[in-house]
Amino acid sequence: MTNLSDDPLSQLIVNTEELDRKKLAELLDGYCAISKDGQIRPISNFPQLDSTSKVLAIILAQKAAKTLGLVETDQISPSSIEEISGLPGGTVRVKLMELRQQRIVDSTKGSYSIPNHSIIHVRLNTGQNPKKGPVLSRAKTHVTKTAKPDSEELKKLLPINQEQIGEKRLNLLLSPGKYLERALAVLTIAREIGIEALTPNDITRFMKEKIRVNVIRENISLALGRGTKYVDRSPSTQRGVYSYRIMVSGDQLLERALKILSQNEGK
Repeated sequence: MTNLSDDPLSQLIVNTEELDRKKLAELLDGYCAISKDGQIRPISNFPQLDSTSKVLAIILAQKAAKTLGLVETDQISPSSIEEISGLPGGTVRVKLMELRQQRIVDSTKGSYSIPNHSIIHVRLNTGQNPKKGPVLSRAKTHVTKTAKPDSEELKKLLPINQEQIGEKRLNLLLSPGKYLERALAVLTIAREIGIEALTPNDITRFMKEKIRVNVIRENISLALGRGTKYVDRSPSTQRGVYSYRIMVSGDQLLERALKILSQNEGK
């Protein structure tokens, strides 16, 4: 048997798992971060990426979250990519189709992932013309949207008092993580004053302005996008933005979350 330590070919042997981790970290550096509960968050340099690279970055971040043991799967749905990236749904699906045709990503039951062997071939690209290119143009549009007046729903929701929020729901809203449950709590508060549906931006603004907690809109969007069992999603009056209303199963999930929180506080 050949002694590998004396074989010049032994230098070609690498730990593929270690290589994947290193490559993943290098690819995502400056573009995406991952919270301790597995939520993907675009960061500073993400807006500079072209559309294909934005889609790839989100898929890679999901892969990293799975590799770190923060989530159960490395697969992510087109709607989740849309919510996190801010890209139009049609653009996301076209880019996913192109990436699949290039055999960079795999698709299983409508969700997408990137296999280990593809990672080494991936490169994230920025827009060709940072000053006039479409990437920064979209980023400017996004900033303009955040500067628009509050929605009518939010204007009606923000003036409510603490009694209308309720102590149990307030404690939940002040808890870390639990993005879906906290979003459901806001939806129930809104429903009680006659507001049937809210956008992720409405929910985020309410939590920041009324509850005074720091929460990222993308985390709320992702949680709601993945929680279609508990909420009903429909297009809002804003182009490319969805509104959510809570369903019976969402009420039940929220009730369980509030009960568990009360039990933990009583210990």
